[in-house]
This record gives sequence, structure tokens and C-alpha cells, in this order.
Amino acid sequence: DIAAARLQFGRHFKVVLSANVAPSRLKDAMQPYCADGGLAMVMQVIRDGVNCEIRLSDSWRIQPSEALTRQLIGEFGALLVSVEY
Repeated sequence: DIAAARLQFGRHFKVVLSANVAPSRLKDAMQPYCADGGLAMVMQVIRDGVNCEIRLSDSWRIQPSEALTRQLIGEFGALLVSVEY
């Protein structure tokens, strides 16, 4: 299935954020999707013309589900949520 393919072939799960997101809210949203066998998590933050990419530690490996994608877009206004291959 698609979830298994994402885990097998994906390099990381990437989220691009443009707004100032409270880290505690983002942590609470992502925590249920953390898993040892998940993909590495990369966040790209764009604010005031500055672009920064942050790779989270292995304790934040993510199961790249559609539910997480919808939540990140709906709750945080993520510009892009994707699995990069």
C-alpha cells in the first residue's frame, strides 16, 4: 500500500511552514505519529524572507500518514507537506 511505499522509499517527511508556529502545539500534533521505523522529519521555516531547514532528531521519526498531512495543513497552515524520495 501507499503508506508502506512511503516508508520503504522515502528519505524524509518534510513540512514547510510560513508562520510562527508554537513548538508545543506542533509537538502535540506530531507526537501520535512518532515511530521508531518512521521517516526522518525535516521542517523548513520561512519567515520574513529567511529560509531555514531543520532536521529533527531520530526520536521524531514520523509515520507519514494522510491524517498527519491533513492536520498539519489545517491546523498550522503548512505550505507543503510531503515525503521526499
